[in-house]
Amino acid sequence: MTNDDILRLDSDRENQEINSENYPLSALKVYQYVSSIKGGGNLAIGGFVKGDSTFSSLNYKYAVLLFSDKFDVITRDDGTQIYKRYGFGLKVTLKVTDVKANLDISFGSMAASTKMGLAKIQYRIESYGVPENIIKNYVDLAGDFNFESYQKIITCAKVIKDLIGDNTDTVKLFPIEVLTPVAVSPDEEDSRSFYFGADSVSGGLNLRDAVLRARNSASHLEDENIISFMYQYFGIDDAFSTPNETQKKRAKEWIEGTYNKIQSTGFKDQWVSVEPNVDDDGYFVSLRHLGDEYKPHELPEDWSTHAKADYFDSVSVSFQNSSELQVSAIADVSSDYNSKTIIFDALIYWNIYDRQPKGKILETRYGVGVRIKMKVTEMEFGTDINFSSVGASAKLGLANVGYEIRGIGINDKKIIKDLPNPQDLDESTIKNIIDSFKKLLNTVGNSDLADFNPQPIAIKVSDKTDVDTALIHQSVTFAYQKLRKRKKLKNILAGARENNLIIEKIKEIYADFGITEEDDKPSFSQRRDAVEWLRIKED
Repeated sequence: MTNDDILRLDSDRENQEINSENYPLSALKVYQYVSSIKGGGNLAIGGFVKGDSTFSSLNYKYAVLLFSDKFDVITRDDGTQIYKRYGFGLKVTLKVTDVKANLDISFGSMAASTKMGLAKIQYRIESYGVPENIIKNYVDLAGDFNFESYQKIITCAKVIKDLIGDNTDTVKLFPIEVLTPVAVSPDEEDSRSFYFGADSVSGGLNLRDAVLRARNSASHLEDENIISFMYQYFGIDDAFSTPNETQKKRAKEWIEGTYNKIQSTGFKDQWVSVEPNVDDDGYFVSLRHLGDEYKPHELPEDWSTHAKADYFDSVSVSFQNSSELQVSAIADVSSDYNSKTIIFDALIYWNIYDRQPKGKILETRYGVGVRIKMKVTEMEFGTDINFSSVGASAKLGLANVGYEIRGIGINDKKIIKDLPNPQDLDESTIKNIIDSFKKLLNTVGNSDLADFNPQPIAIKVSDKTDVDTALIHQSVTFAYQKLRKRKKLKNILAGARENNLIIEKIKEIYADFGITEEDDKPSFSQRRDAVEWLRIKED
């Protein structure tokens, strides 16, 4: 169930509206990106060669939202908590199904595809703080998406933004976003795909042939994005390049558990970008699942007299190359192994610290300003996309690109009028997004800081210096290799530790086979089961 589904099912909207004057605004957000993409018959179809990837359905979303500090907490039956955040704004969702050809993911191209019969696309508009009968004057709340409805949606979005901006005192607040703390960690079910990728490299296959091999696999479970990741892991960045002898050797050693990218288990103090949402107990919502040691410092009353302005270098966060803390802190980083989120902050800020920190947060950066996040998915294999090249990459079809602009600590409701409308993303429209970014900065720079609501937007922590997300899957593969050879636990753990493998995961796999004593030798039956897991069969 999606966050929007939770909001719709929780209770009826009229009983949840509250007056906005009791809860000052603390943030704004405008975004446009792909969600819920499904491949054509495979677990994940990767964009390795331009035009090669396919998908059967997806959702494409646009929203312009303003947030207050008002939260409601819902406790589920299992004890986990969901945080409903109140605000107002507009959401547009396109549901794309029955895709019959490669589809350029942009509003204009998708509108054209419906006319040519290449896909079925439905749209849905949800408004918060604006009566639906006003929207119906411009466009139906739901219907078929085509050129005509696209133009009406653009007109409607502009009217709604202006209406909210001109009537800020009467706009009501509604639950518009659900925040769910989620542990972001590798999925053991992906281990076969990691093994498949390493086995393909060790066998001398180029990536193109490895993908075809995966599609012919009897299991049909191999994740092509993970296979792509493993080719890059061994230094291969061309889909048609055959692995060299060193790369094949390292892939074989990876399977045997003697090669990986963890040279040490060191830590260092470093800044980590974080979503600034804090619960009623003062903890970061996105990090709540990590325990009680991630609580930001308190904001000093004299913050505005110490704050200074700065631009911060863009930071790239991805599931495959970042620590669990870095991924969790940003909250909505894709767990696909072919994606990244590029973050750029421009802030007036002050770093707060204690000489004797009480938790794991050494310093907290409070700020007012703008954060822009570029969400890049389905990247063509071998493409290195950064903040400056993201627009060109979208135009050339090298990746699906989405964006999010977040105004941090900004409480001027009228600013909603300057936020972008739904649009196709290319070099020129990325410039429009940057222009909106600059307008927000000007609003901050020309105002009295005492009028703003500073938010905790980064934390300084001691985090891992070496990140290898393949390590847990290498540990799983290592365990199956040793089970195949009928090795006792006591004879393999020393070597596993020496190569920084995850001992508990190896023991867990052995326990799944009914082996809990380190001196027990796997049976021939257990060996056959391990061999079956390691065998790659084709249809």
